[in-house]
Amino acid sequence: MRGLAPKATTRPNGTQIETWLLHGLAHVLTPKTKAPDMAVQQNKVSKSRRNNRRAHDSLSAANPNECTNCGELKRPHHICPSCGHYADAEIVALTEEIDLEDDAA
Repeated sequence: MRGLAPKATTRPNGTQIETWLLHGLAHVLTPKTKAPDMAVQQNKVSKSRRNNRRAHDSLSAANPNECTNCGELKRPHHICPSCGHYADAEIVALTEEIDLEDDAA
């Protein structure tokens, strides 16, 4: 670019800045260590408005179903944790507790 020339200058407090001369106009670039500005709310939100907005954020209670095989309560559309069945079919074959002393030998 024509007329664009960087020039390093020192402020009275000792910080280095770059000054760019563009067609006789000085453009000062601030140092990159400047923190970004924080967001500031436009109007105060009262406790009533805040709580009314949060009225629909509550969690609903779980809706357990009864297993068709063993009758235990299970989560809907999940395999039964007690018998391993889902939709009248055995998906996970549950085994007896494994004795580690017999398998280690």
